Amino acid sequence: MPSGTAAPWRKGLDHVARAANTIPTPAAALARTLQNRGAVACNRLEPTDELRGQCVNYATLTLATAVEASAHDLGPVLKKAVIDAAKYASSIAALHGHAGRVRAPAGKDPVDFAYGAMWDAIRADIPVLAAAPDQITTKAIRSIAPLWPGRPPAWVK
Repeated sequence: MPSGTAAPWRKGLDHVARAANTIPTPAAALARTLQNRGAVACNRLEPTDELRGQCVNYATLTLATAVEASAHDLGPVLKKAVIDAAKYASSIAALHGHAGRVRAPAGKDPVDFAYGAMWDAIRADIPVLAAAPDQITTKAIRSIAPLWPGRPPAWVK
């Protein structure tokens, strides 16, 4: 990531964890900072490692979307934001498939295989997070994610 990204990234993770425990506050400026830093990284890396740049961009979009989602009450807006964040996260795996960096089982499309594995992981996380205690910390989130159904796919090792 470009210099200056680590602090807003940490701030975004901390915000999402805090928002799970308190009344959410507007977080548009933080989300925008994260989105901008991802775009900068993508553009800087394009000449040397386009895939990595795109992945950094999707990672920052994912966190920015989670920051924005944490500022909403439950309902359709929050559900859409969570789905958008999941799509951004899954796009990272799909990019690797398109770039030929995923070994899929014989007869399976690498993009579908990688993208499907990400969605399986996301679906496995939902019931665990729904049953989580009231106090969720960044450390707690990191300790349970990702939760792969069965064993992790070979392409993530």
